[in-house]
Amino acid sequence: MAVSELCKGKQLEEEGKLEEAIAFYRQELVLNSNNSWAYHRMGEVLTKLGHFHEAVTAYRHAIELKPDFSWSYHHLGDALAQQQQWEESATAFSEAIELNPEHYGSYVGLGKSLAKMGQLDEAIATYLSAKALNPDADWINFSLAEVVEQKKQSDLVLAIANRQREIELDPDNLQVYYNLLEIQPNNCHVWLQLADILANQCRLEEAIVVYRQVLQLLDPGNQTNSNLNIKGGQKSGIAHLT
Repeated sequence: MAVSELCKGKQLEEEGKLEEAIAFYRQELVLNSNNSWAYHRMGEVLTKLGHFHEAVTAYRHAIELKPDFSWSYHHLGDALAQQQQWEESATAFSEAIELNPEHYGSYVGLGKSLAKMGQLDEAIATYLSAKALNPDADWINFSLAEVVEQKKQSDLVLAIANRQREIELDPDNLQVYYNLLEIQPNNCHVWLQLADILANQCRLEEAIVVYRQVLQLLDPGNQTNSNLNIKGGQKSGIAHLT
């Protein structure tokens, strides 16, 4: 594509005549089907119009013709991400990074795709690479913070599930309840389970303390529970407190 023709296409884009720009690039490709730049520019315009599937096709043609142009891979990754094709998007961004390891935007795109696939450790590492290249970009710091928080929540959910499984496997082991309460200190159900087991083991003073903890969690403003007693070591539950 001659410079004058390229300028004409870009001028149409700048004027907001996106459909005309696409028609122009299509006509150029009829004249020269090996024009990688026309495919690339058409992909960008199609993306602006929200035609992501067509944009992906255009970028793939551009890459076939010019496989060393990092921006085609980068924009391909963006278009694939818009279609929630996270694995393919991650592959495209990885290719862009291999060709242009200094472009922090490709790291951000890769990080987002990895996070969407649940690969949070890898996503965090990728965002850190982007941050190293552009440490003053608040939007990168924000994206990194979001994934770090997502990782914390994911780890917490996994830890809770593991502790609950320990209780299922060894329900008479007091320590497994304490282990879960370390990460869920306001879980009334677990506190009540612990109190019941203590009562059943005739460890009544300890059980009373735990039952009081349950009542305090259920009704933080209630100050009338300071003289509670347990009737019957084998009974369980708050209903048996007086």
